[in-house]
Amino acid sequence: TGFATEQVVRNLNSRLNGVVAFDPSRQMLQRGRERLQNPKMIFTDDLNIVKEHGPYDLLVTNSVLHHLPDVEETLFKLQPFLSGDAYWLSGNEPSALFYKNPDCVRLFKEYAAYKERMKWLQPEAYVAKLKHSFGLDSFSKTSRVAMKRGLFALRPSASVISRLVDFHVHHVTDEIVDERGFDVNMMQSAFKAHWRLRWTRSYFYLGPFNELGAPRKWREKARLLQARFPQDGANFCSVWSRVGPHSPGAPAPA
Repeated sequence: TGFATEQVVRNLNSRLNGVVAFDPSRQMLQRGRERLQNPKMIFTDDLNIVKEHGPYDLLVTNSVLHHLPDVEETLFKLQPFLSGDAYWLSGNEPSALFYKNPDCVRLFKEYAAYKERMKWLQPEAYVAKLKHSFGLDSFSKTSRVAMKRGLFALRPSASVISRLVDFHVHHVTDEIVDERGFDVNMMQSAFKAHWRLRWTRSYFYLGPFNELGAPRKWREKARLLQARFPQDGANFCSVWSRVGPHSPGAPAPA
């Protein structure tokens, strides 16, 4: 939707020579154009155009990594597009550390049970149920389009589409498993040849639920968990610098 790019442009506009926004979805690009009407910006779904305007000093991804089946391979393929001292801002990704923490999982399960009891008191729950029943929800629509384009021999369910789209995201109906989300410590190890972690922050202690809209009682419980386990929120953002011959933190020549 262009939220992260909007923040970058707003805060760094005077220091930017230009911004290239890439997305394979033309609908998302159009939403970005409508949101960010800036002469310094180029919106494209063509990687050749992205390459043409490089190399880039800053890579910004927001809620992107969890859609990718192989994050490490994707980042490796982006290396030729970046300058030797580039920075990478990675925003709002699901964290595996949350689901490895028994106290966090306990609160998540309690809140999930509360949400299940309360949802039928909310009109939007009935609207969502009706949309799903008639195939009008976004995942059902995507399923039909994918079938028409020959991507599947049999039409997949909305649930299957949800899991394919949000590849690394924990779904509320799933069992609690450590494999969901990303472990920032493991990311450091996996990316160390090309990226160095500079800063990270985790947040949201009610799992995949929007903590900001939770009742005060649950927000307070989440705040106490955050104080005890500051690195174990359900989501996190991070800042990385590229490791290379001219980048900070690169090994000295022999």
